[in-house]
Amino acid sequence: MALNIIIKNTFLDVEEVDGSGSPCGSARRSSSVPCTWRPWHSFDNGNCEVPASTRSLASTAASEEDLGDGQVGLLNDVDARDFLPSKKASFLNPQAAEFQMPAPYEPQVPTTTPVTPLSTRLNPEARAFEPTPVQQQQQIGGGLPAEIWAVINSAKLALTASPHVASVKVTEGALGQTTTIVTEVHSNMGQYGARETLNVVKAALLGAAARSQMTYILGWGAVPFQDMPGDAGFKGMIGSVPTTMQDSICWDTYQKGYCPRRALCRWCHPLETDLAPLRVILERSNTGNDRFEVPPTNM
Repeated sequence: MALNIIIKNTFLDVEEVDGSGSPCGSARRSSSVPCTWRPWHSFDNGNCEVPASTRSLASTAASEEDLGDGQVGLLNDVDARDFLPSKKASFLNPQAAEFQMPAPYEPQVPTTTPVTPLSTRLNPEARAFEPTPVQQQQQIGGGLPAEIWAVINSAKLALTASPHVASVKVTEGALGQTTTIVTEVHSNMGQYGARETLNVVKAALLGAAARSQMTYILGWGAVPFQDMPGDAGFKGMIGSVPTTMQDSICWDTYQKGYCPRRALCRWCHPLETDLAPLRVILERSNTGNDRFEVPPTNM
């Protein structure tokens, strides 16, 4: 018996014929099934019919195998349903709820109740606001700032504690005006005692200015004081720098007593009305034996 195999797509159409070449049975189509599902059988006595229990599946791969003489492989098409269980196996829970697709996600925007700001009614009869200027230092007596006056007072205390001094008199001025400290010393004090007394006063002034927050002696890093002839006294200049101007002030003026850049300097310089001139004068109690020359009052 010869087999005519027609390959269509991935299926095999098997036409069964007998020994005379006449077709017998019906054409069967082989479906692609696993190899383990395809047992091989031989024809019995040229009979084309194969019992249903011995029918097997033949795939495209089976057509590529060579059959030996005297044995022909059975390429009988059997529907896949012959190898499936007669009853459909169900693994689902019949009591389970029907599946439903979830609704599309929509972000929830929280709703807040707008808060009405509290408002205060204005009084139409109230006075208009007027800013008060901030004073950097409290004015004392004739108008000197408190720190400048504290520095001057330290000189007075140093003179009072000296054994050569009989009395001390302070004539206080304002900013831009000279403050004078007149010191009456004993008549028996010589030139050495006068210099010693003046040096004590200078040290007291520099120390008090160093302990302050915003008060300086002009030229404190170079020549802070100018001596009068004959050890009759000395003079100096006291300035105050507010905290709001310490980043913009010309510190060369305060440290050296002058500005080396002059008109090219971009920093702020003190005016005469921002400074407090100071004069310290020594006078003998016995005017008949006066050894000190008192300079004129003009600076």
